[in-house]
Amino acid sequence: MVMMGTIGNVELKELNTLETHFQLNLAVEFVRELREKHTNIILIQNNGLERLCFSTSKYIDGICWENPPVDEKHSEVWVKEISKRLVEIKKEHKLQILLLLEQDNNEKSMHYPLSKYSLTKRLAEKQAFLFYNAPYDYVSSINLDSN
Repeated sequence: MVMMGTIGNVELKELNTLETHFQLNLAVEFVRELREKHTNIILIQNNGLERLCFSTSKYIDGICWENPPVDEKHSEVWVKEISKRLVEIKKEHKLQILLLLEQDNNEKSMHYPLSKYSLTKRLAEKQAFLFYNAPYDYVSSINLDSN
């Protein structure tokens, strides 16, 4: 399995229009070539939900939506749009969609009905997405040093 963890960064708002267009094209080409050369691996794209997913969905096996802002009132419309988009892409291309939520440092908050955990889990269940509640600060223990 290949998890393309930062590929969605090609959509960062800090990039200018020309740079974004260039980065999007390179990302799509990278994913296409990766799929052509490695037909039997599982390819998971992390984020890239605004534009990238439209161009890569035919080459990948899943999309991970990391820390969806389900508890932010100002993101409510966007979350609905992205959810609908992912449902359509899932259906059209037979992909898996994973909602990945980094666990709140306050474990008690998981049990509140309007907590980010509860809202994300509810969204996953409603849309038949996979849900993973990752431990708090889960990436800090990754050691890339081979020694």
